[in-house]
Amino acid sequence: MKTPHILIVDDEPNIVMSLEFLMRKNGYQVGIARNGTEALAAIAQTPYDLVLLDVMMPDVDGYQVCQKLREQSNRAGTKVIFLSAKSREPDIKKGYEVGADLYIPKPFSTRQLMEKVREPARCPHLVVLPPPNPTRHETCLFLRCDPRRQPGRPGRVLAGPGPPPELA
Repeated sequence: MKTPHILIVDDEPNIVMSLEFLMRKNGYQVGIARNGTEALAAIAQTPYDLVLLDVMMPDVDGYQVCQKLREQSNRAGTKVIFLSAKSREPDIKKGYEVGADLYIPKPFSTRQLMEKVREPARCPHLVVLPPPNPTRHETCLFLRCDPRRQPGRPGRVLAGPGPPPELA
């Protein structure tokens, strides 16, 4: 099984360092970009499975990076999770409109983030990034995306232990 490759994009060195440590500790390959320009160059060179992307950066912002990524047909399988201090509804909506698979406001717990990185079947467009060396104590929830979800708009995710619930 191929080890998933994650690109971390943030201009804050402490966040980059913490996320890099967390992802490597969980067995993922990691690439780093400290701004939007570096992120676009890295994405052009490497087929990342997931991009953890900040919104507010000095040159090219995260929204622009995500939009340019979505315009590249050879990167259609790359998933994008925004990690941003911009947590107002219009900011989150814009993130989904430009193509984010998930938007997580800062601050976030590292445990929560790892659950989202590994989350199974969140939506048809978000695949599992399993840990390369799972422990026998790891469990998962059954999740299913609302089939009425429109492209570019967030959908409801129904979650719980056991079989997936039926949608009303």
